[in-house]
Amino acid sequence: MAHAAFTTVDLSSTFNAGFVSSSFINADTLPTGAQTYLGVPFQIAPSRSVTGAPVDNIWYSALGSGANPQVLSITGLNITNAVGGFTLMGTGWGSTNPQFAPTVTFTFGNGSTVSKTLIGGTDIRDYNFNPAFTTSLFSATTQEVVNNTGTIGAAAGQHYDWQSYAFGASAGQTLVGFSISDPGATNVSRSFISALTIETGVPTSVVPLPAAGWLLLSGLGLIGALQKKRR
Repeated sequence: MAHAAFTTVDLSSTFNAGFVSSSFINADTLPTGAQTYLGVPFQIAPSRSVTGAPVDNIWYSALGSGANPQVLSITGLNITNAVGGFTLMGTGWGSTNPQFAPTVTFTFGNGSTVSKTLIGGTDIRDYNFNPAFTTSLFSATTQEVVNNTGTIGAAAGQHYDWQSYAFGASAGQTLVGFSISDPGATNVSRSFISALTIETGVPTSVVPLPAAGWLLLSGLGLIGALQKKRR
């Protein structure tokens, strides 16, 4: 793939919480606004001010209503030539049990989908460094990008983790939707997301040939035709 650009997705209409002083969400110095992690730009929306500093907004499944799983669904994206995705995500009360693992799904205009289940301790972990929950991380597609010492609340060591997603056979299609399905339970593996970015590009198989390339192909075709005529 010839990767060309990034599109940050506005999640502000989905946010239902902010990183403020509470039992789980307790941070006041996490970054907001335009940030770049591992070469990928993100737009992290600030909410209200805590101790004079803006704090991040999130969609947090623990605050959802209705029956499980809790679902975040975004439609109408219309991002052309999508080749990969990136999220900033974590969990509250992280668990290694796959039964409670959230699944991220990207939906494309041709009807195809790309899904990934984020297993605790492998692809996603607990937001606070609390020994009772999943605090280690072992994945080539998930990395810590922010470690905040924190000054509000009892806990310290809040962090952001970066997840990457390859679109495989769907690369180059138009991305139309994004969703998270969270089957966690009360105080068990409730996920949150603060930012989403899509990488765009053009698959090499559909990159137009320059004029010299077409001349070369035409010449080879003519040679082949002459050889066939001789035979």
